[in-house]
Amino acid sequence: MKILRLLLLLPFLILADGDDLYLLKGAKVFIADEGFVAKDILVDDGKIILVDDFIENIETGDVIDVQGKFITPGLLVFSSLGLLEIGALPETNDTGSDIYNAGFDPSRAYNPFSQAVRLNRSKGVTSTV
Repeated sequence: MKILRLLLLLPFLILADGDDLYLLKGAKVFIADEGFVAKDILVDDGKIILVDDFIENIETGDVIDVQGKFITPGLLVFSSLGLLEIGALPETNDTGSDIYNAGFDPSRAYNPFSQAVRLNRSKGVTSTV
């Protein structure tokens, strides 16, 4: 029985990454006063912990040469991404208000499975306003 338990847990033990430390070498990072500059980025457990001109290779973890690609923590866009409005119907026109208006709740119209949402996530968009 113990062997069966170990065999069932083996895939999880193999796939578990105990060290989530990695270094992104040669990235282009936007700095307010300087614009885009080449920097190295050290990431630990999904969080950026250090951005510097040159970071020595780390002993543990992965070193990824990004070859001058742009690195952003996420993009925020102003759009109606994931919302569908049918302009020809007066019920969907939100430009005016009525005295008995319950308000606008976009969560009821949001489609998280929209192909547009998937595409924008793959391009770095993490939030919309």
